[in-house]
Amino acid sequence: MTALGDFQPQTVYELGCGRALFAQRAERHWIQAQIYGVENSLSLFLLVGLGLKIRGSRIKLLKKDFFQVNLKDVDLIYCYLNNATMAKLADKLKLECRSGTVIVSRRFSLPSYTPYQTIVVSGQKIYFYKL
Repeated sequence: MTALGDFQPQTVYELGCGRALFAQRAERHWIQAQIYGVENSLSLFLLVGLGLKIRGSRIKLLKKDFFQVNLKDVDLIYCYLNNATMAKLADKLKLECRSGTVIVSRRFSLPSYTPYQTIVVSGQKIYFYKL
């Protein structure tokens, strides 16, 4: 999380969270933040949700299509999606997110946005945007 400097988000969303790996890392790093994982796959939602519950995690897992989730009050959004989904997400972010929201995207850039920083981790680019 060092690429985010001293940024202290209050609300963090991992879109299409799968196993919620970023959300779990965020939970350890930002103790005061509300952490949400959004996953539309029922099997992943149930499996990951059970694991988080057993661990006593404070991550709130949402079984939803993230295009149906309002992002207006989110401080940090993380995603690891594909090019087509990122293009659709770019439009949603313009409509819903407030100024200052930070977007972190692994491997796939946001069309029509310029990252303030790009780093390479294990051969994959991670893009950082501030709206």
